[in-house]
Amino acid sequence: MSPTAIRISLLAVGGALITGAAISAKHFLAGQEKKEAPAAPQYPVLVDLHPEREALKKLPKVAPSGTFGIEITRMPFSRGAPYSVSDEGSAIVSVKPDKGQFELWKDGKYSALPARPLNLKPMLATDGVVRDWLNLTVDEFSTEPDKLQPVFRGAEYFQPFWEPNGDLIFSRAVIKPSDHRTYYVLDRESHDIQQIPKESIARERITSKDRYFETKYFMMLVEVGDTGIAWLRERHGSATADFERLLTVDTSKPAPQTPEEVALPPGYHEIRRVSQTKGKVVATFGPVGTPMPCRTFVQRGKDWKELPIPAGYECSYVDRVLANGLVVGYIMGDDPVKLKNVVWKDDQICILNDLPQWPKGGQVSIIDVVGRDGTLVVQNVTDLGSRARDYYMFKIGNPK
Repeated sequence: MSPTAIRISLLAVGGALITGAAISAKHFLAGQEKKEAPAAPQYPVLVDLHPEREALKKLPKVAPSGTFGIEITRMPFSRGAPYSVSDEGSAIVSVKPDKGQFELWKDGKYSALPARPLNLKPMLATDGVVRDWLNLTVDEFSTEPDKLQPVFRGAEYFQPFWEPNGDLIFSRAVIKPSDHRTYYVLDRESHDIQQIPKESIARERITSKDRYFETKYFMMLVEVGDTGIAWLRERHGSATADFERLLTVDTSKPAPQTPEEVALPPGYHEIRRVSQTKGKVVATFGPVGTPMPCRTFVQRGKDWKELPIPAGYECSYVDRVLANGLVVGYIMGDDPVKLKNVVWKDDQICILNDLPQWPKGGQVSIIDVVGRDGTLVVQNVTDLGSRARDYYMFKIGNPK
């Protein structure tokens, strides 16, 4: 083959190689383009089920008609962390919980309570009787009788309600063997607590119960009034519905019962707190999906009347309705550290933080527990970083 023919053949082969490489590169780059820019995934459009929450933020607050003074006495409380208060003013103090040591504070004096198993906590019933509260219990549907199961606890500020005979009004989650579904129930229970041999813990057994009602929806007991009315929040949540129902059951009547529904104030769909004393009902409600604004209302027949909030605050919460009709709670703005503890009397308000007897020098003071007789356990946080705190006990009297 002549040199010219060899040159032409090489050019042809080279051209083919170049052309093939170009085609391969084009396909490679096209593939890379697809990998680098995939099609955007299609997500379902989320529908805001509660657009009215923005309208709630724009609603004008009810302003107080005035302020008032109040009798307040600092009790001679000197040690420990009180966590349970009865309606007659006694308190239980945690001394060495890791050793089962607690004290009862009553009439200005301390007395040691008998040592308890480590998972047993003494609590005060509303009538001042010391009851044992176990954080674990034998589940009623468990096939293992000695197996410890977690109790379904109440709300943050819920205190267990014992009948005078020791029966407990209680809400819990249970799983039915018939359909393996979780149900939420309200029961009146009798309990038997036994020390586990050679162990430092106790076991609780439900010896009898009466079931007031059950529901397939998430349900929580938030209050039992001094007349025996149980208040419950029942949650309904799905892609098309998101709200809560406020239900009542009269535990002084036989079980079972059909709960009565109490309508919420217009625009509010979530129950935050409820307190009832001597027929007076005060509750805090809020919108779903956001902590603000929360407002506190007093029940007037089938309607709700909003309690006043001073300028500069957006939320109000109820802690307890006292036996004298006053309402203890707190108000809050955007900064929770600047909350103020208050007492309402109808349309008037008393800011406890402004009283000379109130703890000073802390970063924030919080009312931990309130008895219906006006006993307050106050936690004064002196350092938010280290959680250092002091405890105070006060007795609220009549308005001045």
